[in-house]
Amino acid sequence: MRPEPDVRGELSIHLTKPPFMGHSVTGFIASSETAALALVAEPRLRGFSLEQAAVLFPLSNDLIDEIFPPSRDRGPAEFTYLSPPVMEFLLALSVHGPIAYFETEYHGGTGDQVAVVFRGGQVAYGPRRGEIGPINEALRLLGIERLTQSDEFQAVGLWRHRFTEEWLELDAGK
Repeated sequence: MRPEPDVRGELSIHLTKPPFMGHSVTGFIASSETAALALVAEPRLRGFSLEQAAVLFPLSNDLIDEIFPPSRDRGPAEFTYLSPPVMEFLLALSVHGPIAYFETEYHGGTGDQVAVVFRGGQVAYGPRRGEIGPINEALRLLGIERLTQSDEFQAVGLWRHRFTEEWLELDAGK
């Protein structure tokens, strides 16, 4: 690890490369208030409480296929799973509070992440892709603070599970 200035010019410790273990999570994060509305709008979603009154909704391929209608149109090129129906749902929900949608894909020490923030029915940030940083920037826009942790990703508790399926297994009691 080495000290690097973050986007605010502050010095913090970051890994120069992501850990060699894999990481593949797709989902969206909202405040607990907006999350409650998401569950009313779509009860098949599964929300998991994070730190700082945030809620993660992990989205597996199967869950996306179950909840959102198929689309012949492709979503933003930066994303693998953000289809137009998912994006429309998140844009509509964002009139109640900001939402960060993200995808991570790391294997063997290489990979990247991509994030977008929806607010007020519009894209407020991104899409932004990078090896390290887009998710932290998106979380900051949701009001997440890094507190004593090295970054917002750790502060909110996204480090707890490395794969979308691990989050979803919590709900299944596995």
